[in-house]
Amino acid sequence: MDEERRSARDLDLPEEERLTLTTDCDTKAKRNCRARQLYEAGWTLRAIGEAFTPPYRRSTAKYWVEQGDYVHRINVPIPTPNVRPTGYQRKKPISPGIPLATQQRLAQLAPLARYFRSGMASTSIQAQANQELNELVYELYSSNVTIAEIARAANVTFRAIARRLGR
Repeated sequence: MDEERRSARDLDLPEEERLTLTTDCDTKAKRNCRARQLYEAGWTLRAIGEAFTPPYRRSTAKYWVEQGDYVHRINVPIPTPNVRPTGYQRKKPISPGIPLATQQRLAQLAPLARYFRSGMASTSIQAQANQELNELVYELYSSNVTIAEIARAANVTFRAIARRLGR
């Protein structure tokens, strides 16, 4: 039943369908049949269960779908959900990567910046390395390079870079 099914995540059933489910499906068999038709059309179990007042749980809607048959059909067209494109959709853009020269500079700066303390003079090697490392990290992160990539290039932990970014 689930091989070709694309679900309409985060969508609610249209009001007309809610009325059909609550009024036209006066028997359990009709309700189960309609729930199965909606599920096969791509509607989620959550959307089917929440069409009722009070709302039913997903597990209850799943039971209806499993019990549904095609004998008790209602002659009302099934609404088609606006389904998102198939496949995984990244929320964050793909990282452009870190140029080799920048990777080498990160690897040079990180050990020096590790020993920077707030009381040090701003002219010390550690303070200058810390400042340059912060600038590089901010620049890379703002150009969609991941924290993990920056950490690998600098040979430090993920947490060390995340702290520099205030995360």
